[in-house]
Amino acid sequence: MKNAVSYMFVKEYISDNVIHQATKMVEGMKEELGHRINRTHWLSSSIKEKLMEKLDNLQTQIGYPDWYKDNAAVIRYYDGLQIGSDYFQNILNCEKNELLKSLTEFRETVIRDKWLDFPITVNAFYAQIINSIIIPAAELQDPYFTHILPDAINYGTIGFVIGHELSHSFDNEGIRFDKEGYKIPWNSKNISEEFEEQSMCFVDQYNNYILDVTDENGEPFKLNGYLTEDENMADSIGIQIAYSTYKKIAKQKPQTKLPGLENITNDELFFLSFANSWCSSTRPEYEADMVNKDEHSPANFLNDKMNVVVLKAHFLNSLL
Repeated sequence: MKNAVSYMFVKEYISDNVIHQATKMVEGMKEELGHRINRTHWLSSSIKEKLMEKLDNLQTQIGYPDWYKDNAAVIRYYDGLQIGSDYFQNILNCEKNELLKSLTEFRETVIRDKWLDFPITVNAFYAQIINSIIIPAAELQDPYFTHILPDAINYGTIGFVIGHELSHSFDNEGIRFDKEGYKIPWNSKNISEEFEEQSMCFVDQYNNYILDVTDENGEPFKLNGYLTEDENMADSIGIQIAYSTYKKIAKQKPQTKLPGLENITNDELFFLSFANSWCSSTRPEYEADMVNKDEHSPANFLNDKMNVVVLKAHFLNSLL
């Protein structure tokens, strides 16, 4: 009963202010991404126009579905569901109820504003088939987002996540889908070749990074630049979008400092919050197992992740 649990979670922990602030962040970063598209010198005017059409048509699902605001609608969602004293049977009944709802939609046209996940999901993603980014309510929680903290922190954490997902609309896969989510062929050989050349920079750079784990022959593992290509591109573009948008916000209103960290600049705080949100600890065996399975570069690959993502984004000066 994920919708029921999500409804209770949203009602208890998500305020209108949180949704409003997150929505403004997304709108600002969409605008910044549009500026970057228009400044890309190797794109023709016609291609820029198509990309901007897609960006303008990109939908955002932030927090939770609108129908959660109607308590009666949540109750109606579970009409016909039988709940008794047998826990296992209750699970079966819930699964059957969800399956029947899915089957009724089998031959229906894709509804672009239909949520593809639940608000209790701690994740964010871009959905190509509906050209939409989804930021569930659970993602708008500490440590990714706290509405009372300085902008530098929030843009370094949830801002990066939002920028990352926006970037997926124009990565190697996303760019092959139009503004409505329909797959389209490349309409320009020159653009295809130029895009491949640009993306190979990420492949080559990540292929050269070595992990602190070895195989059964004692040989060190290298990152798989091809496997992680789209995610690495989204990381780099995402941090650029988040940082540029934050800098615009910082010019529009006074920025607060964290008590005890007054000696740290807000630019430094932005990147420190970004780095802190991706700190992790994993066993070498797990890292070795995932290096050729996970499309994401290891999160605990922090120093090199910061070097590749941030330095490639040309923000070294703000850290000095």
